[in-house]
Amino acid sequence: MAKKPTKSQLRAKRITQQQTTKLQKEYERSKREGLGLTTSSTKGRKIKRQEPFRRQTKSYPSFETGIGDCTKQDSLKYTGDKLIGIGMMHKSNLVPIFNDQEAKDISKMRRN
Repeated sequence: MAKKPTKSQLRAKRITQQQTTKLQKEYERSKREGLGLTTSSTKGRKIKRQEPFRRQTKSYPSFETGIGDCTKQDSLKYTGDKLIGIGMMHKSNLVPIFNDQEAKDISKMRRN
């Protein structure tokens, strides 16, 4: 069987409920009004929240000429006939090869 609460316990519970209701109403009012009020839990004071600092800057509009586009350029492609390939001297050192003799020289350098 549960114990019946004493008068002091009932009074404390009623006061706590009243305080909670009061705080909820105050919070809702401050939210609606945009005041940003909060209540300190230790002393019940109202503290106004400060807005974060925002630097004042001028707005500079972009210069509009009405021309120009930002489409992707076509990739560059070698269409000549002098270059026969690309050789690798050492690790990632790539060199152009223009004739068979250069290809043989580069292959001998790597293996020699």
